[in-house]
Formats: sequence, C-alpha cells, structure tokens
Amino acid sequence: MVSVDDRCKVSREERSLVYADTETNRVVETGERLEAELDVAVEAATDANTVLSILEEREIECLITTEQPAGSGGLSLVRTVRRRFPQLPIIFAPLEGSETLASDAIEAGVSAYVPSTDTPEGTESESRLETLSAKVSTVLDQYEEDRFRDVDAMHDVAIEFETCNTEEGAYQLAVDAMVHVLESDASALYIERDGLLWPSAVSGDIAEESEPYGLDEGVVGRTYQHHESSIANNIEHDHGEEAKPVDDAIRAGISVPVGTIGVLQAVSSTPGAFSERDMTLAELLAAHVSAAISRIRSERAVRRERDRFAALFENVPDGVVFTGEVGNNTIVDVNPAFESMFGFDREALLGNSLDSMIVPDDDDPVDIYETAGLDSLITREVTRLTANGPREFLGHGFAIELEGTVHEYAIYTDITERKQRERELEQYHTLVETVGDPMYILGPDGTIDVVNDAMVDALGVSRRDVIGQHVSQFLPEESVEEAIKTLSEILTDDDQKWGTFELEFITADSEPRVVEANVAPISDDGDMVGSVGVLRDIGDRKRRERRIRALHDGTRQLMAAADAEEVAHVGCSIATEVLDYKINAVHWYDEERDALVPVAVSEHVSDVLGEPPAIHRNKGLAWDAFEAGEAMAHGDVRFRDGVRNPETPIKSEAHLPLGEYGVLVVASTERNDFDRESLALANILAANIEAAIERAEREGELEARRAELERQNDRLESFAGTVSHDLRNPLTLATGHLELALEEAGDPIEGHLEEVDWALGRMNDLIDDVLALARSGKELSETEAVDLESVATEAARTVDPDLAVSIDDSLSTIQADRNRLLVLFENLFRNSIEHGGEAVTVTVGSTSDGFYVADDGPGIPENEREKVLESGYTTHPEGTGFGLAIVSEAVDAHDWSISVTNSDAGGARFDIDVEGRHSGR
Repeated sequence: MVSVDDRCKVSREERSLVYADTETNRVVETGERLEAELDVAVEAATDANTVLSILEEREIECLITTEQPAGSGGLSLVRTVRRRFPQLPIIFAPLEGSETLASDAIEAGVSAYVPSTDTPEGTESESRLETLSAKVSTVLDQYEEDRFRDVDAMHDVAIEFETCNTEEGAYQLAVDAMVHVLESDASALYIERDGLLWPSAVSGDIAEESEPYGLDEGVVGRTYQHHESSIANNIEHDHGEEAKPVDDAIRAGISVPVGTIGVLQAVSSTPGAFSERDMTLAELLAAHVSAAISRIRSERAVRRERDRFAALFENVPDGVVFTGEVGNNTIVDVNPAFESMFGFDREALLGNSLDSMIVPDDDDPVDIYETAGLDSLITREVTRLTANGPREFLGHGFAIELEGTVHEYAIYTDITERKQRERELEQYHTLVETVGDPMYILGPDGTIDVVNDAMVDALGVSRRDVIGQHVSQFLPEESVEEAIKTLSEILTDDDQKWGTFELEFITADSEPRVVEANVAPISDDGDMVGSVGVLRDIGDRKRRERRIRALHDGTRQLMAAADAEEVAHVGCSIATEVLDYKINAVHWYDEERDALVPVAVSEHVSDVLGEPPAIHRNKGLAWDAFEAGEAMAHGDVRFRDGVRNPETPIKSEAHLPLGEYGVLVVASTERNDFDRESLALANILAANIEAAIERAEREGELEARRAELERQNDRLESFAGTVSHDLRNPLTLATGHLELALEEAGDPIEGHLEEVDWALGRMNDLIDDVLALARSGKELSETEAVDLESVATEAARTVDPDLAVSIDDSLSTIQADRNRLLVLFENLFRNSIEHGGEAVTVTVGSTSDGFYVADDGPGIPENEREKVLESGYTTHPEGTGFGLAIVSEAVDAHDWSISVTNSDAGGARFDIDVEGRHSGR
C-alpha cells in the first residue's frame, strides 16, 4: 500500500484507487486489504486537499471515502470531485449511515453506496471489508466495461448543461440525454409546481403524458417524496396495481430524483433494459439538471441587480476599474470614462495587472480588501500613471463578494482639475453616491428608486420627498418623453448601451439649468426593468456655443463690409456685443505718420479715456504687439514696462495684431479680466478682421480694374467710330466722283483713274482691318460655351462659300466670345486663300489642348513665323498686314496662346491652345 507521506509511482498497467478516511489505522488496514484482494494500488489520504492533489497529479480509477476527510465540509469533497472529475467512480462508505445521507450522497454524485455496520471505532469489520471489496471490484469492472461507452456523450451533455440559459432548455436537454445515453425508448422530466409534478419535457417514441402526478402518486410521486432512485425492469410484476396506468408498451423504467425540484424518468419497451450503471448515469444526469436549474434560477435572481450595477458602471463619468479575485489584481473590466481618463484602450488593459499598468514605481498600491474588508469604502489621494504621464487622483475603492469570490472596484476622480465629495459605497447604491453629478435610478414605471446627494441638492427637496415619486414630478414632460424615446432606441440596438439628450429644468434656487442627460436601460432577459441617468451641467458649454455662433454671424458681417473702415466698425461692434469687451478699438497703421491711428472705437472708450490718441512707434504696448506680430495680454498694464500712461484707469488689456494693417485693442478696468476662452475668441475675431480687410482691398482692386477695362473699351469703341466716320466719308465721296469720272473720261486718262480706284479700294480694306483689329483688342466681358464646328462652318461660308474646308468631327465645345472666335476663323481662312489661291484646301481639327487650322498652300518660312502675327506684316502684295494680327488679338483677349508651324501638306498650320497662359506654357 502507498502511505500518505511516502507515496510511490505506480505503473500505467496497475489500477490505482484513492482511499480517504480520517483514521490513519483504518486507512492502512483497509488499503492493504484492498491491495491484496483486488491487485490494485491504493493511495491513502486523510484530508480533502490530499485527495484533490492525488487526483490532479495521476490517473485514478476510483475514489473511496468513509467519514469525511478533514477540510471537506460535509459532502463537498464528493461534489468537488464529481464536478472536476465527472467520470470518476466514487464509492461512499460512511461508518454511520442514514437514508438522508444516502440520498444526499447519491444527489452529490456517488457511484455506489456501502451501508454502515456496527464496528469498534478505528477498525473495519470483516463483513464490511468484504462488502466494500466486492463493491469496489464491481464498480471497477463496470467502470472498465462502460467507461468509454458514455464518456463522450456525458462530457458533451455536461458542457451543454453549463451553457444552458433557460429552464426549458435544461429540461429538454435532460430528457434528450436520458434517451441518448441510456439508449432508452423515451424519457420525461417532472417538475414540482403548485403541489403537483408536471411533465415539463419529454423525448422519445412512446406517447408523452400531459397529466401531472400528485406528490404521493405512483413511482414519480414516491421518487420525489422519498428522494430515492429506483429501477423497475418488469413493470407489471414489480408494480402491479400501485403504479399509475402507463403506456402498454412500457416494460422497464428508471426514476431518479432531481434535487428538490422534480423527477427524471427513462422508460423502455424491453424488460430488464436498465442496470445499476444506468442508474448511476441517470443520477449523474439528474445532478446536472439540478445544478443547471439552480444556477439558472440563481442567475435570474441576481441578473437584475447585476444589470443595474452594470448600467451604472458604464455611465458613471468617473473612471471605474473592476479587478479579479483578490490577490491577483488582474483587470477584468473598465468603464468608458476610465479609458478616456487614463488614455488606454480597454483591450490593452484587460488581463493585465492594475498595479503594473497605472501605479508608479515610487508609489504603493492600495489593498482595498485587506484595508477595508467587504462592502466598506476606502478613500485615498493617489498618483497614478496615464498615457500622458502621472496625474493626481482621489481614489475610492470597495470590495464585494460575487458567487463566493471577492472582487474589488476602484473609482478614480481626477483632482488635478476638480474635487468631488464621496460617500460610503454599498454595492451599486454606493457607486451612485460617489458621482459628483446628479444621478438617479428609476423603476420600470418611471418612479424614482435611488437618487444621490447631488440630485437631491439640484431638486431642492428632501430625499424622502423624491423616492417613490414619478420622475415627471421633477422634470419637464418633453424631457421625460425624450428619455423614453432614447431608451427605446437603445433597447432595439444591440451595439448601443446608452444615449444622450439635453434638457432644462428649474433648480431649487429657481434658476433654469441646462444639463446633458446620459441614460441607459436596466434589462432582465431582454425586458427593461428600470433605467439609470446621469445629469451633467452644460450651461457653460451652451453659453460658449452661443458666443461662437454669434462670432460666426459677425464674421459674415465683416466679410460683407464695403471697405476697411466699415470692417473696423463692425469688428468693434462684435468685440462689444459678442466678446463682452466694452472697451475696444481698432487702430490702422498710417505709413506717413508711422503710427497706429484709431479708426473705430466702442462707445465706452470715450467715457473712460476720452479721445484715444495715435500710438507712435515704440510708444506703447500696442505698438510692441503690432511690431512683434504676436497677441499680448496683460493682467494689469499699469505695472508693465513700456506703458504709455501708468495712471491709466485701464488695468486688463490685450493687443491683437491685424497683420500689416494694424491692431485690435480690448481692455477692462478690472484686473485679470481675461479668461482663456475670451482671449481665444478675441484672437479669432482679429484674424477675421484681417481677412475681411484683405477681402475689401482685393475687391476694391478688382472694381478699379473693371472700371479701367470699361474705360479702355469705351476708348476703343470711340476710336472705331471715329475711323468709321472720319475716314469712310471722304472715301465714299472720292469713290462717287471717281465713278462719274470713269463714265466721262477717255482712253488717255482711264488707266490712271483705274489706279485711283484700286487705291481707294485698298484704303477701304485697310479701314476694315483697322476697325476689326481695334475691336478684337477689347477686353472680354463674358464668355459662353461655343461649338467649334458650327463657328468654323459659319466662318467658311462668310469668307467664300466655295472654299474647300475639312472640319474634324471631334471638335469640342469651349468657353469663348463667339463673335471674336468667328473673326479668328474668318481671318485664318482669308489668309489661306490669300496665299494659297482659290484652290487651297483648309483643315480644322482638334488637339489635346485646343484646335488647329491648316492649309496646303506654300506655307510660312520658319524665320518669318513669329513676324506674321505682328500688325502690318504681310508677304502678299495685296495684303494689309492686319489679318493675322487680328487673330493674335483675339487669342490674347481669351488668354489663349497660338503657334505657327508647317502642316502635313506643306502649308501653314496655326495651333491655338485654349488653356494657353493658364497652363504654364
């Protein structure tokens, strides 16, 4: 036999048992007897820890326990072993037995029960040893025979029971498993309810029953009343008239109690279908059912409390961390506020030690449970590490017991920026009290269950007058409706845990208070059983938003100002009305005076300072800010170096440069009257004033440019009119007299008159070209989408209907002045006819950047290509030299570019780039 203190290793071929007893002599005697008779190795154990240690370290085929080993606490050793080693046979052989103990042992999961006998203390009777030896042999043989038959099925069933979340699911799993594992024809589970045993789940081929059993009726009633399992392998013989009428097909049955909740039965149409092994399996299944139902009911009972606590956990604005079993300090969960406050992602925190993540090396962690015990609050000011470095916190902690395990909660309030009063914690009610913002918990009907001190203070009534009242007694009806709507949306969205909306209510001091309400439902099995809400004062934020909106509206006024002076006056008005700076002024830089000259001041300036003077170079703090190009603020200018007037009534003053234009000055007669937010808005205003001035100057320049263009166009039109009137009238007169002279003249002078006729025609052509050139040089006023193909076709028809023109179908639509584009094509076509003759062929096509016009005439020599676009240049004796110059003017007016090359046919080619100068060419 292997002793307690000197256990030896046994070979895998030898079967190993554990014999557990409190008496060492009995352990030795019984162990040696079993080793001798059964050829087994017996491990001896006198306490529960030794039993568990042996079972975990090596393969054991059976546990035998008599009186409970030390530290086992009743049948807890059997239950613990059964839970950890569900397939291990357990023989319970108490020295002093009873029916109750036997029933409890079977419920706890023993494989066999050996009744007690009267023997002297510390010894074993011969008959008891023989009975025990025989029972061990039977159990081992049965175990060896059946161990592999059911192990997989039972393992799967055990896992399924552990994952069952509803009683109905556990019921059905139990009967399905009975049919599968015992290979029975049918199974039924009867659950006690209202004094009757109701068939709550059935499985198998035999017709199911719908009528309940009484607690003293039939085998089901006896099994429940006596809490004893039974096998009936010949139902007609075994039960006869005592049994409730059953299906004629049933010939064997097995009934086992399921804790105190009901009875589990399996039946077969085959007599003798069930064995003791089946009884053990059925009892094991019953134990699983009982445990699962107890767990489900227990979980349901605590789920509401847990969900309420979880809702609070998620919505508390302070950082909360939940750690695992006391001693390991592992982070189990953190709320969103903790992530935001410490700057760590939740996933990066879970599973890590809280101390290693946030406790500095030079600071000590706080052991909450050791210091305060259960359900007591501990408060410390601590330094903790965040993602952005160490910060000071007011830390609160408490320990609670959940399902037999002690956990810790730590709540962190950042006291670098604010302090918060804390109260003692008492599970989730205590958690509510630790929050500085008003917080409440409502029941399912909207009545107030819990409020914290901050909520009581805000409402201005006693806690007694709040609890039990409907929330609509204290909050506006529209806010209550919005809360209901928000909670409904959360319940229909699995990804949404809480919602936010704004509300306004009247506080105890009759002041309206704007708050942000964070609400979350508290649910149980999908049904809302209440809600939790946290109210956070956002009055300052709303005021800030109103100021920003007003500044935005003022900026639109700035940008609509007609000139710089109007910009200055609008800027002063915004500084007064939006930023609440009653004393302010805008100074422009006057280059001639080399000084900052006031151009706009608020009404209060004259009341405080009179007429503000100009600020000359290096003669004041405003000049320093203007010259440095940086905003400067002073809490009390009287004590600043460089102040112009130390006796000034002004104390707080800020100078905000407006670029090269000047400076915006805001001031107050109070010391340190500028906060960070106001200065930030003043800087924005200054930047907007500067931008508005730039816009006003730019638009002024554009307006001047437009006026100049209009004057130029008027002059060109006047010139064209003068040319048309003053030159054409004499030419018309000369032409008329020439026609009369030709009619009367004789041959000697007719040749001379024809030369005069040619000269007059030449002068008329020159006038037409000069007028066209003048008008083509006018600046464009507007353009439109023009189809190149239609314009080219019209130009060809105008110049010469018989001109051979090939126009590419791929010509696109461009933005242009249609009349000038028409003139451009006409002059290019005339140029082709002029140099190529009437038989010339002209081609119009598209390019990647625009279009081209080419002909098959003689072409243009390379050294003359730049000159041909100049006014007055021509290589044709009949040309005026203005045609291509008109083309060039039209191109320039559109801001295009033109280039001259040879065509594929050897003639001239003109490429017009409609992206032109804009393309960087």
